[in-house]
Amino acid sequence: MRFKKTAFLTALMMTAVMAAAAAAAPSTDPAEETPGEKADESQVEKLPVTDKKVTVSDCVRLGNYKGLKLTRIKYRIPDEMVKQYALSKKDYKEVTDPNETARDDDTVNIRFVGKMNGKEFEA
Repeated sequence: MRFKKTAFLTALMMTAVMAAAAAAAPSTDPAEETPGEKADESQVEKLPVTDKKVTVSDCVRLGNYKGLKLTRIKYRIPDEMVKQYALSKKDYKEVTDPNETARDDDTVNIRFVGKMNGKEFEA
């Protein structure tokens, strides 16, 4: 039961972080620009196109991240909430027909053999 709580909490926190990031991100949709307003292309930094080897440090500058303070937040998920979530998933059934089409909200497990340069690797 502890694993289910941890998994549920992790999924809930990831969803909250992604929603916050999406809300805070500036829009890049040109349709959302004010009429008559154009992006100032002189402020857009363009990476050079080159055949030379380029390292990450050539393209990325880190800010001052040392000494950042983080606050750990602990959430308690009530047993009843975990039980309701588990019960909502109990009616799932496995479909093994290779001709079946996946639909919205389906969970799909894909088994494959990954190869790189002709050699198998584990994904």
